[in-house]
Amino acid sequence: MPDLSNEIRCAAFVTHFHRPHTMQFLDRVLRNLCEFPVARMHVTIVTNTGPGTLAALTGNYFAPDHVTFATCADPQPPQMLTWMHKSLLAQAERHDFTHFLYLEDDIGLTAANFRYFLTSAPALQPLRLIPGFCRTEFYNGTIYSVDAPMPTVAPRLISVSGKTFAVPDYPFCGCFVMDRALLQEYIASPAFDVEASKSLCDWRTMERAAAGLVWHAPPPGHRHRYVLPVNQALRPLACCQVPHMPNSYAPRQDRGFGKLEIGRVFMPGP
Repeated sequence: MPDLSNEIRCAAFVTHFHRPHTMQFLDRVLRNLCEFPVARMHVTIVTNTGPGTLAALTGNYFAPDHVTFATCADPQPPQMLTWMHKSLLAQAERHDFTHFLYLEDDIGLTAANFRYFLTSAPALQPLRLIPGFCRTEFYNGTIYSVDAPMPTVAPRLISVSGKTFAVPDYPFCGCFVMDRALLQEYIASPAFDVEASKSLCDWRTMERAAAGLVWHAPPPGHRHRYVLPVNQALRPLACCQVPHMPNSYAPRQDRGFGKLEIGRVFMPGP
């Protein structure tokens, strides 16, 4: 992976609704973020617990001046914790960060995922499209899509810069990455507000918090703005896959998601 240390300065925001057993996932999130080959990574953890609970964990990966804790002890309803980073995101835009990340505390976003965004976003920007991600779980030797309950059949395909992207019917992914231009558009859009965002989609509170610009002002002929890179067999490439670390969908028959093999997310038409 090329060295980005002289170019990229990241502000990452992680929502952590604290329960002791979820700290293992937060640990992996922080480990991933500290491995990004960037000039600076500043992490803000938005949480319902005090800094003392997490300081030893964050200190394993980041110096104290590279971590901020934003505590909301009793968000009502609890799902509102996922929206508490928005004002902090707007503040971060006024500093010299070049890229901005939001992720739930169980999303395994990696440096390779970030690199995919960096290389794909400029080519897609003139089309008003955004590189998306696909949440996955691994179970019984198979990788499953968490959020697609059924295949996208005969997807719209976009070819740019020698790559092929497909438009998924189900674009949720539990995280977003933005450059400065996308963030400025986001802050000015209805998607940035918990109530106004309801006009864009029928997703629930937590899902809308992670939606970013996916539903805002899609280009003509598109329902939304996210696309996924695919190979000739229409399989989403590994670079856009982000693990959902709890593996709480694929193994459970009582949950309707996480049952579609990754190779069936997109299917050719009849």
